[in-house]
Amino acid sequence: MKHYFLLILLFLSLYCLSACDSGEKYQSKGKTEVFGDFKVTVNINEDSQGRTVLGEITYMGKKEEVRIYHRDSPIYFTVRMADGDYEYIETAEGPYQSTVLKRNEPVSINSGLPFLNNLEPAMYEFEAIALISESTDEPMKELKVMRSAVVRD
Repeated sequence: MKHYFLLILLFLSLYCLSACDSGEKYQSKGKTEVFGDFKVTVNINEDSQGRTVLGEITYMGKKEEVRIYHRDSPIYFTVRMADGDYEYIETAEGPYQSTVLKRNEPVSINSGLPFLNNLEPAMYEFEAIALISESTDEPMKELKVMRSAVVRD
């Protein structure tokens, strides 16, 4: 009976050790929100090139394609330290432009934020914001998706 108890205890210990530290720098990779005919995703990635935050917008409506109007980029980014005083907010500037979205084909935008590899270890909120309209006569819609992630050394 002692052998079975020790064997079960050993397996539980090994399971806990393997689940506690996966070696990833982030607890989670991405999040997606649906806003009517549009889907917006924020992805947090880390590889040998460093950290990146990507935003995607996908049209999922009935038409084969749709033209959206936006400023210099269809997606903007914010980065906030959850329990601190660090905040970066990208602003929508530049002349109006348009992008054609084909149904179910995501358009991916790299944030290109150079400071991502220098963030202090902490919990951060990464947000992708699609600021778009489907007509030059309509006001812009703000479609936001946010993902919290722990940045470690």
